Amino acid sequence: MKRFKTLDELLNFYRLRNMLGEAMHDIWVDTTKAIAKEEQLSLERMKRWQEYWVPFEKLSEDVKEMDRKLADKIIEVLKKYLVEVGRW
Repeated sequence: MKRFKTLDELLNFYRLRNMLGEAMHDIWVDTTKAIAKEEQLSLERMKRWQEYWVPFEKLSEDVKEMDRKLADKIIEVLKKYLVEVGRW
């Protein structure tokens, strides 16, 4: 991970990580709802998925962190791109 020179840089990174985590959650919700609509899923799976079909803010910190870890992968791709084009 990049070392941050200022507190603002660090806070901006965590803000980005959270925003991308929220986007990852939204994509997951849309995808699982589409799957649930098209396929016959077990009642157990439907109940489990429905527990998470809530806004990101209402998720537990543990679940949010799983989404943020997906966001970390996107941040790494962006970082590699920025290094390649000389902007990092």
